[in-house]
Amino acid sequence: MIRHFRPRPGWVPAACLLAALCVPMVAMAHPGHGATPGMADGFLHPFTGLDHALALLGAGLWAAQAGGRARWAIPGVFLLMLIAGATGVRSVGGFPGPEPLVLASVFVLGGAVLVARRAPLGVALMLTAIFAAAHGAAHGTSVAGGEVAVGHAVGLLLASACLLGVGVASGSWAIRIQREPWLRWAGAGIVAGGLFCLA
Repeated sequence: MIRHFRPRPGWVPAACLLAALCVPMVAMAHPGHGATPGMADGFLHPFTGLDHALALLGAGLWAAQAGGRARWAIPGVFLLMLIAGATGVRSVGGFPGPEPLVLASVFVLGGAVLVARRAPLGVALMLTAIFAAAHGAAHGTSVAGGEVAVGHAVGLLLASACLLGVGVASGSWAIRIQREPWLRWAGAGIVAGGLFCLA
């Protein structure tokens, strides 16, 4: 019966995880910092920034690994605080040191997936909120103010939701077919990507 089907050798989820980790490596430049950034620029931005894309994938995988309410709460808080950080960065006079926090988020989120430790939901959401606000602040100069900037923010939000969704879907799939070790390998790949960003 279909309910007892187990993919063999399980290449589909592995391919999804590998593809998700490779997406950010197509480019390293950050588009969308011009005078008139639009929705397309905002949508491309997370895909072409390795640190941003890896953190989003890591947050999605971590949410799937945690399960329960965290599966939707972590991505939801990430998206809310991403926009809050992006739109509020100028009104509060800037966010202290967003780029180091962005890079730190890659290591923390990837490391959490690697060690497969479930943090209390409150702690997980607090870390997610801090990291997401830093990611938003890093994008803030492109998003703050103006009709075009609203389009940029919408594109940024959609792309971020896509990357989070890929992480959640891939992680949930791996768990469903009892391939949790793949998640650890994905976490290791995210940490390795963070080291690459340091180079």
